[in-house]
Amino acid sequence: MAYETGPLVRKLKASLAKYRDEPAIERVMVAYKCAKDAHEGQLRRSGVPYITHPLSVAAILANLKMDEDTIVASLLHDTLEDTHLKPEELRAQFGDTVLQLVEGVTKLGKLQFGSSEEAQAENYRKMFLAMAEDVRVIVIKLADRLHNMRTLTHLRDDKQKRIARETLEIYAPLAHRLGMGQLKWELEDLSFMYLEPDAFQSIREMVSTKREQREAYIEMFISDVQSHLKLSRINGTVTGRPKHFYSIYQKLSEGDVGIEEVYDLLGIRILTDSVNTCYEVLGIIHSHYKPVAGRIKDYVAMPKSNMYQSLHTTVIGPKGKPVEVQIRTQDMHRIAEHGIAGHWRYKDGDSQEDMDNLAKLDFGWLAQILESHKEDQDASTFIHDLKLNLFSDEVFVFSPKGDVQVLPLGSTAVDFAYRIHTDIGHSFAGAKVNGRIVSMDYKLKSGDQVQILAGKRPNPKLGWLEHVATRQARAKIKSWFRRQALQINREKGHEELEKHLVSEGFLAQDVLTPDIMAEFLNSHNLKKVTDIYPLIAYGEMAPAVVVRYLKKALKRETSASIQDKEVLQRIERRSPKTSKNVSGIRVLGEDNIAVNLAKCCNPLPGDNVVGFVTLGRGVTVHREQCWNIVRLNEREQARIIDVQWAVPELATRYPVDLVIECLERMGLLHDLVGRITELDANIQEVKTKMDKEGRVHIFLQLGVQSNEQLRRIKASLEAIPDVLSVYRPRS
Repeated sequence: MAYETGPLVRKLKASLAKYRDEPAIERVMVAYKCAKDAHEGQLRRSGVPYITHPLSVAAILANLKMDEDTIVASLLHDTLEDTHLKPEELRAQFGDTVLQLVEGVTKLGKLQFGSSEEAQAENYRKMFLAMAEDVRVIVIKLADRLHNMRTLTHLRDDKQKRIARETLEIYAPLAHRLGMGQLKWELEDLSFMYLEPDAFQSIREMVSTKREQREAYIEMFISDVQSHLKLSRINGTVTGRPKHFYSIYQKLSEGDVGIEEVYDLLGIRILTDSVNTCYEVLGIIHSHYKPVAGRIKDYVAMPKSNMYQSLHTTVIGPKGKPVEVQIRTQDMHRIAEHGIAGHWRYKDGDSQEDMDNLAKLDFGWLAQILESHKEDQDASTFIHDLKLNLFSDEVFVFSPKGDVQVLPLGSTAVDFAYRIHTDIGHSFAGAKVNGRIVSMDYKLKSGDQVQILAGKRPNPKLGWLEHVATRQARAKIKSWFRRQALQINREKGHEELEKHLVSEGFLAQDVLTPDIMAEFLNSHNLKKVTDIYPLIAYGEMAPAVVVRYLKKALKRETSASIQDKEVLQRIERRSPKTSKNVSGIRVLGEDNIAVNLAKCCNPLPGDNVVGFVTLGRGVTVHREQCWNIVRLNEREQARIIDVQWAVPELATRYPVDLVIECLERMGLLHDLVGRITELDANIQEVKTKMDKEGRVHIFLQLGVQSNEQLRRIKASLEAIPDVLSVYRPRS
């Protein structure tokens, strides 16, 4: 028996008829016929015609009252990927806007990638870049994912879990970021059902057993509230708020409340006609019911970045039960439910104006995602940062002038400084929060007033990367060091090469001349001698390569002085140096390879490490987060190999650098040395420096046996009074 799509078509037309005129509905039906013909003969896993999917996606969007082009594009969203239709055909029949929306949603299924993770990252990148051009791309994608989740039961268990996990980690947070609460809740509950079926069923049964008791209490409380509003001559709609299973599960997982408390948690929502009335209602609620301290939140005066506005409070209702109360206007409620879709107006002729208004909306989180697209080419890093940006909650903090900045939860004063201006971030020298100097790792809280103490000149530290939560700050710090790295590494490479030359009997100023080095530079595609230095600092070229060349070059110099000949003879008489593998390091899959620990980052047993194949010096082992590894380009990354720590010799001590930032006080250095000695570490070098703000920077080189020992040392030092931060430089 053939599947009848008529009911779905009639449902779509009925939804459209509530806000669109007949010509618009007719255009949508033309798109439906085009999609139906293109997908003819294709079936979903359930056995129903494929056209039922785009029809259902269009119905979801019509319920959100999306515009005509969005509905048309949703009907056609799989045609470019799965059917014979070509882009020029869509453009000719439905216009450029529809084509751009369809292309924005289309997956990169025909391209070949090195891994599924890389393909996933590229799909996300494409989606967000398209979203930056037209936010409706993501609205279609969310509706597409919602219908797929509703019909997920027809797939294998492993695919169900994979898609549900992606939905929970990417698409539900996206819906939240766009303020589309209705879609977010359903996506979360559907994902929860497949990922944790036992927990889902248990919560559903528990909620069901107390439904009658809970509903009776809510009806009584609503009636009570309505009588108070009526006496105050305020018009307002009071309703109960539905419970969502995944939100209950989250509260239980956090461990802050018990099962009984979660199931007894009650909530109502009051909708009014104006902002002023919202505050009046809040006053009435608090005058009749005792508010719970710390549970009043004003998202009307300070909206969330996803446009959400509402007043929240928790009060003690009759019989001592806590009741959560939300108060908002009808318009606020529409946006809370539909988010960005709630910003569309539905009168004829308004859609272009609405698109212009939407284009002006500022989504800082989207900018950070796009910034990460520019900064990171590694797929796993991009996906990790994407999830971080999508999931992060927010704090609202103030400048001394009262300006508000919205930052992700976990942000520090360094994040705040970079959010204000790049130059202020680069010049960060400290911060006062609510009038008191705070340590660099202090996590900002909503309501904090932050004053940045700026130095006279830019002076970022690599250690700041351990104390920032925003992608924006991290990218700007990295950008600064990228610009500085060339000069710094030139100096570092020059120093390293010069020491090597001296140890071999050469004077750099005599042999590193354009005439002597011409052949070497030409063979390595270098323009001048100074181009050698950063290659040495990066580990891309070993000083021994230069020395070998110089030996041969000077032998060929017929005009070489007697002194030069004597130097060469002395060098040739030396026994060759042999490199031995570092104790505790093993190169995976290889034997008898010279291995050295990188001096730029001093890796320790327990650190995550990688090997870099150098030219002439075997393998140099770096920490994964070493700056010289982070900055490698794609060509250089091909020379990274896997290494790992073998069982370390307990008697071996490894050098490690540590930076301590602290306030000056008598006896502080004594306290630091005492703690380090107690934890059985050797102090090999100590340097101190005081900045203009009176803070002391102590640079230590310690001899330690493992990363775990270093972790204990850092924790102990951070507990000392007046120590602001303790960190290990990345290089």
